[in-house]
Amino acid sequence: MPEAANKYAVALATAAKENSSLDAVLGDFGQFISAIKASKDFCSMFFAPNFSVKQKTVIYKKMFKPSISPYFIKFLQLLHKNKRERCIFESYIKFESLCLEAKNTQKITVTTASALNSEQRSRMAEMLSKKTGKKILIDNTVDPGIISGAVIRIKDKIIDASMASRLKGLRKELSRC
Repeated sequence: MPEAANKYAVALATAAKENSSLDAVLGDFGQFISAIKASKDFCSMFFAPNFSVKQKTVIYKKMFKPSISPYFIKFLQLLHKNKRERCIFESYIKFESLCLEAKNTQKITVTTASALNSEQRSRMAEMLSKKTGKKILIDNTVDPGIISGAVIRIKDKIIDASMASRLKGLRKELSRC
């Protein structure tokens, strides 16, 4: 992650935390990222150098009313002023990570052949919470190619308990015979 993105995210998290508005700013940031991804026009405007910081601020306040955090607005203004718009996505990832850390929460990705139901999510979250000592948020992705089982990603660690992985290992063993 570029150092600049890291610095902007840490500064935003510090300001939001000092003012007890981490959740509000995270919500604003998430909405903003979604808007960039959803609208080609909004994305173009955000990255366009021909709009002034003041013009962009007016647009943001109109689009995201009734209330967008003043800390998030200041963050956007600084990105534009310093021509660091390209840091927005990495800053969001770091900011979200800092927010989760502040709440002693860990986000994990669980890939399964079919969607987890609420009971399965709950059991898995409880089990992983005991192992990590943190509250667990599960992002479930579906990949029928794993056949059954699960692939769990916790930060940089991957636990592959999928049938596809087991079959691949079996094929490898059989090829040695």
